[in-house]
Amino acid sequence: MTDIDYADPAPLDEMPKEPWYHTVDVPGHGVVRGIFDFRANAGEYLGDYDFNGKRVLEIGPATGFLTFWMENQGADVTIIDLDLEDSAWDKAPSTDPNFDHHYDLQVRSIKRTRGTWWYLHQKFQSKSKAVYCGIYNIPENLGKFDVVVMSAVLLHLRYPFDALEKISAFADTIVFADRRLEHLEKPGGPIMQFVPNARNRVWNTWWQFSSAAVQNMLEILGYTRFDVTNTKVNIASRENLDEFSGDPYFCIVANK
Repeated sequence: MTDIDYADPAPLDEMPKEPWYHTVDVPGHGVVRGIFDFRANAGEYLGDYDFNGKRVLEIGPATGFLTFWMENQGADVTIIDLDLEDSAWDKAPSTDPNFDHHYDLQVRSIKRTRGTWWYLHQKFQSKSKAVYCGIYNIPENLGKFDVVVMSAVLLHLRYPFDALEKISAFADTIVFADRRLEHLEKPGGPIMQFVPNARNRVWNTWWQFSSAAVQNMLEILGYTRFDVTNTKVNIASRENLDEFSGDPYFCIVANK
């Protein structure tokens, strides 16, 4: 069995500036504001799954609030994130004449967010590990996990079923969370909506999903028991971090 290529710790020398991706109560400092605030309901957001004693594979941790929250619940966490040397984003083709500029800003944002994850890793004295490979290339030698956690990632992927199939090989339980959109949920069927078009010039989001669409994909991957719950997440305005909206999200805890 070959050695696992875990990333070397890379903490920043100083605390990154606001806004972060997540709002975090930083040890020795206090609250640093971000766009997503899970402090009041992280457990509910993740379907009230019991992480104590579990080996967790987290896909796309961003700032890392959920990483360190799960670790605090007693989990052993390994995170998977983008390999910036390979491809910084699963981007859609764009007719935007300023695309290269926007993409460069996205790459810099990813690097900043990654640095924030390592900064918090140090502050929380975390033992969590990181592998930078992208979701389609997760190395098999990571072995089996008790659960894979995927939070608001699938919408950014060109090949969502391929991604679910990949992570399904690593655990018999998947905790999947994403935004609940009523125009997709009300019809009651498995609906996926393709987001980019030549008019909106969206390049960093591919899909929107109904919970039934995700459940259907997981069913044909061998998952047979599902617990679907709903909650609201405090999301701040990027223009004013003191203005929050309670946006609806669904969580699917799927078991084989």
